[in-house]
Amino acid sequence: MKKFAYLVLTILSCFTLTNCNNDNDTKSKLIITEVIEGSDDNKAVELYNISDESIDLSKYTLEIQRKSSLVSIPLNSTLKPKETFVIAYDKSCEDILNKSDMITDKLNFIGSQPIILKKGNKQVDIIGILDNQADYYKDITLARKKEFLVGRKNFDEYDWIRYNCDNFKYLSQIDVSITNAELLQGPKLESHYLQAPFYKITSDGSFVGGGGVMDVKVKYYTDGDTTGFIYDSKIISELGIKQGSKLRYQNIDTPESYEGNVQEFGLVAKAYTKSRLEDAFIIQVQSVVNGPRTETFDRMLGWVWIDGELLNHSIVKCGYSDVSFSTDDQMLYKDISYPNYLYDAQLYAIKNRLGRHGEKDPYWDYENNCVKENISGINPFK
Repeated sequence: MKKFAYLVLTILSCFTLTNCNNDNDTKSKLIITEVIEGSDDNKAVELYNISDESIDLSKYTLEIQRKSSLVSIPLNSTLKPKETFVIAYDKSCEDILNKSDMITDKLNFIGSQPIILKKGNKQVDIIGILDNQADYYKDITLARKKEFLVGRKNFDEYDWIRYNCDNFKYLSQIDVSITNAELLQGPKLESHYLQAPFYKITSDGSFVGGGGVMDVKVKYYTDGDTTGFIYDSKIISELGIKQGSKLRYQNIDTPESYEGNVQEFGLVAKAYTKSRLEDAFIIQVQSVVNGPRTETFDRMLGWVWIDGELLNHSIVKCGYSDVSFSTDDQMLYKDISYPNYLYDAQLYAIKNRLGRHGEKDPYWDYENNCVKENISGINPFK
């Protein structure tokens, strides 16, 4: 698993920039509602008239902030109420060009360059943070949540849905595949995964995940992102994995919590995961499509479901884990990958200062920066 390089910058910016309040709103009638930074030269920006009146677009410009220059793209035409206006890079694919209202050779950007919408000299909306080039939207499609159709003085990542690279389905329309409430609930386990194999054998004879699901029981608890399970004996025998082996939860990374190495919120994450598993009626493990049989420390990797809820997602939403991203985004629910559900949950936790993002760890001695020596009533290492 790898972490996106911009994660730390995103977290730092969120603490200072993502409070949803009237001071951050520009009250603009015209806003940015989609940005595509796809493969090859697929690039587009969608604007939307949120008002009940037509807008003269000649009063607006779109700007791309590069390290050494500022590219300005004058707009034209009249935009009717509640309609979109798509600006496409002239080297984009036909799927984008056919949905465009304006084609230009100036819309050549990369996912780290802030995009600013201006009316005259006044900024009315923005993607990214001025003078701070991090990978805000690299190789993805950003579509604005319908609950946050408002221009921003400061970029708020929580306004946006992250779709996979080269997803053009929602371009030139304001509808998206999911509500903000549904996104926050996390993905659901779709029926086709219940029919999928837990693993597949590749042409070279190695095992990779098939996205299938098996019921498991807990054998022992390890920490917030690792559990020893009792698996389907036939499946793990074929995989060559010992019964009771550890499973590392895909795409999350809770703080350490083993004796001799306890980090802040490590015990909290461990206790949360344990309590959720103890209370569950049905626990299921889902393999990662095309994922390896085991990871570096010979642990299985997977998604853990408890009574139809993705536990990986819940841990992040509580603020107990960072999100670690894989390069495989094939597992989708409502057209959004599992990792992007987790990323949205992390933004939610940051915005609400949950867990590691603003709360106090009851097991932590903040004066001495270590775990409390005497924790009343529990042995945290069991």
